[in-house]
Amino acid sequence: MRPLSARAHAPSLEAPGRGALGGVCSKLTAQVLLEVEEVVQSTVGCQGQAAPSVALVLIGAHPAAVEYAAAADHAAEAVGVELRVHRWPEMVSSDELERCLRQLSVDDAVHGIILQLPLPSHLDDRNLMSLIPDEKDVDGIKESNVGCFLHNIEPSLSPTIAVSCDEILRSLDLRPKALAPAQVVMLGIPPPLRKPLQLALCAAGWSVKVCGQDTVTARAELQLASVLLVGERRPDLVAAQWVRDGCLILDLGLSSQTAPTPQSVDPVEQRDVRCLCCSDGLSAITAALRMRNASHCALLAQGFLDCWQPELVEPRKWRLDNDASFNSTRIGGSTDDTGMTSTAGRPMSA
Repeated sequence: MRPLSARAHAPSLEAPGRGALGGVCSKLTAQVLLEVEEVVQSTVGCQGQAAPSVALVLIGAHPAAVEYAAAADHAAEAVGVELRVHRWPEMVSSDELERCLRQLSVDDAVHGIILQLPLPSHLDDRNLMSLIPDEKDVDGIKESNVGCFLHNIEPSLSPTIAVSCDEILRSLDLRPKALAPAQVVMLGIPPPLRKPLQLALCAAGWSVKVCGQDTVTARAELQLASVLLVGERRPDLVAAQWVRDGCLILDLGLSSQTAPTPQSVDPVEQRDVRCLCCSDGLSAITAALRMRNASHCALLAQGFLDCWQPELVEPRKWRLDNDASFNSTRIGGSTDDTGMTSTAGRPMSA
């Protein structure tokens, strides 16, 4: 099976919703992109330095995956990074993807690789992620890269989705010291992202809980959550009556499992619950941080940054509360002027 396309800045890459790099954290997104553009312009051509080249592997047409990929495409064009999108049909085999990733891993002309989540359910995201070399890990989620980031070792490839979530919380003035309880609950986050998210948010001062599959226990945890990170849709859990007033839900849209039938919520009950999804700014700031990592990858590959030694970071004992996986769909809603999706006074249904 051949990829559907593999070309730079594929014009057919259209995202649902907003196509511009706006939303929450739009000022920070613009600032990061400007800094990356300045680095690229100042280094390209210097001693034969080539522009950063990134391969983005996109499988199928999951709305969140296309949203993140399209944002990366817009960001790459804005800063001068060559982004080559390798599009594969949803039923591509693991063997074909492994061959693709291995070829990209040894291609000196490719400085960085993005394996766009979510993947179709028949693919093992952890196994495929393991094929990406640490030095080409544009998403910054490999163990050595997370370790460098947490130990403030520069240059480092930051865990983009974790930093994006932290920056969004800061932009909304949600800070651990000002909240009681300062608890983040993670529900249905894909395995490759759980550790980076948990460790980065803990380092920022949050108490982080990873929910398991037990419904009763999960509902009890949701009542304590100031922030709920969901990679999937659990209508039996992620509904207004199960979360506390003032809870912010960040719908990362990063799970590919089939969603259960939505359950209705009493529309009479007024709750101060808000939801932010990837098209409300999360994909944009993630794309900007990806471009920053892509610039670092290119500089490292071409010898401009030679102090990167992740092997010097002492391995950590990663601890997760549960290794659960759930079902997925996206949380809908209308967007207000702040870029937030409000669920107050209406059912949180698909």
